[in-house]
Amino acid sequence: MNKIHRILVIVDPSVDRDFVIDRTKLIAESCKAEIRLFINNSNSLEEEPYLYEGMHKDFISIQKKLFVQHNVENLEEFVEEFSALGLAVSMEFREEHNLAEAILKQANEFQPDLLIKSTHKHNLIERSVLSNTD
Repeated sequence: MNKIHRILVIVDPSVDRDFVIDRTKLIAESCKAEIRLFINNSNSLEEEPYLYEGMHKDFISIQKKLFVQHNVENLEEFVEEFSALGLAVSMEFREEHNLAEAILKQANEFQPDLLIKSTHKHNLIERSVLSNTD
């Protein structure tokens, strides 16, 4: 079996604490693997500008900055946790609309030996309407 040198972790931005963080810590500590924490969270403020007519443009700009700041701060907290364990860790935040494509781009860039992502149960309607990145 090949040794795990690099782990790409897809962090779910929709939950406060994604369980993949703790699972990754266990694996990475035993392998002394390099970690890349990745969040892709598209910002809906970009999608429908006509919905925001009448709002001051500074308000939208500030909201966009706060959106990015929130996601980056979440990643930075996780980076601190991995760094405290003496592990090499980096982070990446993107706002691409297609999560599956964003994950593939990140995997091609980082070249991980292991990719870890949480999954969620979806009902029949969600499975037939939503795209599946699992």
